[in-house]
Amino acid sequence: MTDPRLERARRLLRDSHEHLLAACGGLTEAQWRWRPDAATWSALDNLEHLAVIERGSGRMLVEGMAHPEAAAAPAREAAVLAVHDERLVTALLSRTERAPAPERVQPKGRFATGAEALATFNASRAQVVAWADAPSWPPSEKVAPHPRLGPLDGIQWMLFLGAHAERHARQVTELLATLPPG
Repeated sequence: MTDPRLERARRLLRDSHEHLLAACGGLTEAQWRWRPDAATWSALDNLEHLAVIERGSGRMLVEGMAHPEAAAAPAREAAVLAVHDERLVTALLSRTERAPAPERVQPKGRFATGAEALATFNASRAQVVAWADAPSWPPSEKVAPHPRLGPLDGIQWMLFLGAHAERHARQVTELLATLPPG
């Protein structure tokens, strides 16, 4: 029997990746770097942020939550988990409240080009999706702390990665809609 939570996470990982690729497809380097003001992240800034998070969080998942604070997930009813999952995804997709990214995942010019940032993100996302399709450990059985969201089980980490990428795909789409003509 397939776990509906795991299926939702797999679908969100794939869909958000497609949406991100659609948002960034065919950008020139000038478009990758464009921003309307100094406080707004460019498309490249968004991709750098995503690539850093995807690489670190993806590695944690693939390596079996090899985090010093990882622990066995507490027993929770499916209905409680479903509500927590929904709140997690809804909060991440809502752009009404913005929280500054922790310093370690803020854009710092780690990538020379948008293509390089996208390739790094794509490689990390491919690893996460491959792992999600054939997990090496039951993803609902371990939890590890997220710096802002608290303890998340493996499925919730996948939901986080998917919803976070979707949030930034939307941010990039909105940003590029404000590009000056020409």
